[in-house]
Amino acid sequence: EGRMREAAKAKRQAKSEPHEGLPDVANFERIPVFDIRAPASRGAIGDAELAVSFSMFRTDWLRSVTPTPFSQLVVVIASGDAMEPTLHNGDHGLIDTSQLNLRREGIYVLRIDDTLMIKRVTMHPSTKRVTLSTDNPRYQVYDDLDQSNVEALGRVIWIGRTLG
Repeated sequence: EGRMREAAKAKRQAKSEPHEGLPDVANFERIPVFDIRAPASRGAIGDAELAVSFSMFRTDWLRSVTPTPFSQLVVVIASGDAMEPTLHNGDHGLIDTSQLNLRREGIYVLRIDDTLMIKRVTMHPSTKRVTLSTDNPRYQVYDDLDQSNVEALGRVIWIGRTLG
């Protein structure tokens, strides 16, 4: 009976004491996560009050990825298969919301009318007109668009995915 009490006491202490080797939370940044399928996210990428959750990233790792202030970073959950094989349904993309100039080729979160989407964007160097494409050849390419009809909400700078 004495051994059982000691084992139970040791178990309680283990639960209440901090685990050795766990990183200090002060070394992490809390980045809001938005699901672009959710109606509330359509006008609010970046409004932390409307985030579906938060992801924690090591501060030193974020600094190695981007010099952008952490307050201008968000995570977006990808939807659909249009960007496969680069982005899969449910992948998380780290978005730099300070990168709004479509002159830099890349993958962007865009708003066209009331629809949010993730597309690959290229700009013609002389006409300044943009092409929106997907990485999945089954989807249509939209080229020669006036960029005033396309609102960039940020550029994808990192992708995270669960391997199944």
